Amino acid sequence: MAQEIKSRAVTGKSKTSGAKVAVKAAKSIKTKSNAPSKLEATANLKLKGSTRKIKAPPVDLHIEEYERLQGMLMYSLMALKATVVPYSNEIAEIERLVASFSPQKAVEELAERQKSAIKFPTLIESFGKELFGSAKFEGEKKLAENDLFTLNHIPLKKGVEKRAVMFHIGGFVPYSDNLFRLLPRANFFDHFIENGIEVYEMKLKSSTTTHNAHLLELSIEKIIDTVHAFSDIAFAHCGQKMILEGYCGTGINTFTSYLADLEAMAKKFNLLLTFVSPLDARKCTLFEQMFQILNYLNPAATSLDGHIVSSSLDIIQNKNFEKTPMGALVHGWKNKEWANVENMIDLTLRQQSELAAWYWLSVKHGGYYPLSRDLYIFYTRLFMQGVGTDGALPYEYKGKTLNLNDLKKTGIQVLAFLGGNDHLVNFQTADILKPMLGAQCEIVVHEKTGHVAYIFNPNRWNKDDGRAFKPDIVETILSKLQVQAKPINKPVSLSPEPSPVSGQAGIKGKATSAATAAKKPVAVPKAVTKAKPVKTTTKTVTEKAPAKTKAVAKPAKKVDAPASATKKTATKTAAENTVAVPEPVTKAKPVKTTTKTVMVTEKVPAKTKAVAKPVKKADAPANATKKPAAKVVAVKKPASVKRAGSK
Repeated sequence: MAQEIKSRAVTGKSKTSGAKVAVKAAKSIKTKSNAPSKLEATANLKLKGSTRKIKAPPVDLHIEEYERLQGMLMYSLMALKATVVPYSNEIAEIERLVASFSPQKAVEELAERQKSAIKFPTLIESFGKELFGSAKFEGEKKLAENDLFTLNHIPLKKGVEKRAVMFHIGGFVPYSDNLFRLLPRANFFDHFIENGIEVYEMKLKSSTTTHNAHLLELSIEKIIDTVHAFSDIAFAHCGQKMILEGYCGTGINTFTSYLADLEAMAKKFNLLLTFVSPLDARKCTLFEQMFQILNYLNPAATSLDGHIVSSSLDIIQNKNFEKTPMGALVHGWKNKEWANVENMIDLTLRQQSELAAWYWLSVKHGGYYPLSRDLYIFYTRLFMQGVGTDGALPYEYKGKTLNLNDLKKTGIQVLAFLGGNDHLVNFQTADILKPMLGAQCEIVVHEKTGHVAYIFNPNRWNKDDGRAFKPDIVETILSKLQVQAKPINKPVSLSPEPSPVSGQAGIKGKATSAATAAKKPVAVPKAVTKAKPVKTTTKTVTEKAPAKTKAVAKPAKKVDAPASATKKTATKTAAENTVAVPEPVTKAKPVKTTTKTVMVTEKVPAKTKAVAKPVKKADAPANATKKPAAKVVAVKKPASVKRAGSK
């Protein structure tokens, strides 16, 4: 017993001495290097309310590395969920189908479904690859190209009357913008050229069968510069103002391109049109989650491989399983119709769309389209930061801030179509436009409509279809074009001279101030003396013309007084337009309008003396044969004639 106690004491002593040696070693290490030792790092760490020391964990990871690790874990968990959950659902569906087979035909049914399952993946790689992006249009012609884009003119179908012109912006869309040419019988452009809207397509150069390494050079600045250059060519080719249109990820570039050069773009476009495009993209929660994951995986903000982009989209939509080879087999097994497909001619339009869609969304095809660093940074800011409270977009073009409020300077009309069932782009993403632009902007949300419904559901463009888009897309566009663009912050009627931008935004005629019109009274009688119907007017009015000489500068009061006793509409027209430019009278001869105005003035008590005095100075050289009083009324009457003509 005594020996055990002695041995324990010796052991304890040795442990104590060992601890002292360790501390001395740590101190000696500190003297050799300034870095604190791990033993000394724990010296001041204590549990709250206790004297017991605790050991601090070493921090060996940088913040970026930690975020990357966190992102990889999140990515793996979401990928597992996007695979396991759909797989479980598919197995349950297969069991339900097997249970529904009749015992007599079970063997035959299973054999047919097995054949369909094996054939479906091969059909995707053969017919699907051939069909995707295969739409061609009669008479289409390439007008221009650069390193990244081509400009194609798609004319109207034969016998269709031209009603408008549309410039389509291409660019980076997940899995490529070849989507807009999906199939010969189901594509985006057919609906426009069939209804009188000519199309100029700015298309991204890309292959549907090989890797597109040149897309790493794509940037927002190059997209904007290409829109400016190609739209100049299209405008010169068609000779009229156009619609600037973008779909999904290219829709934001309708705003960036227009805002980058307001004056020049206002001369070429009278409507901004978008389809399912994210604007205040923070409301698009799925895309926001996708870029959160990509930020974890790519903290250095470099370019991204196409496989990473496409797989990230699959994960946030829980579609990982169907992108696997087994997913294609299961889909073919569930739909036994594929067992009987031997040739392309055997396919219905629905089957063609399905095969083209499966190839478009396949992992292999998605890997052909990398995302450049510039676009990655831009879209990350768009979905993570969104549009600023002041309307500023998260991008600067050559040092210039782009702000949505600047759209009010030209009064350009804005029309946005969104889907009520779009799980990728929330239909509230464009709500930010209304408080800024008011009636200048129109937002249309189509119920029971998904993200690609405008392309994959061609029958819904037909007004007679039971599931047709309501309101009708084409008619909504054309009605929006009827609205003339006017600057909101500076009304045209108040500006002394028409600005170059507003003059090109769809405003007809010239804006002249009241002071400018008052300085040139001599020009009015000259125009009236040339028109024959005015002679009758001057004779009639000189006998019973209401006169107050000082009221010539304010003709509204002088005309409104007699108007209340006779015809308010006629006198109102005269009063509102006494300041307007009388030059258009020489072009139009509204005889009927003039005689109606004369009938009104005949019933008004006359004071001709006051009117005749000031007019003699201005009108004596213009007409020496007529009485001076006749010339006085001629000063006021052309305004009513001009108003009728301008309408």
